Amino acid sequence: MSISQGDVVVFEIEEGRVFIKKLQPLDLDYLSAISETLSEWASPEDEETYCDLQSLRA
Repeated sequence: MSISQGDVVVFEIEEGRVFIKKLQPLDLDYLSAISETLSEWASPEDEETYCDLQSLRA
């Protein structure tokens, strides 16, 4: 698994067992580039529902 200092991990519990997984970083540049092609998610209702997600970008 090769976990190093600064890596982000997630813990999942299934049927009494704990799994540790290394979380891969999001490619924000890629996601921003393809966001314009996802117009089906750009309705006024979607904007109202998900507008707070923009504040999560660092």
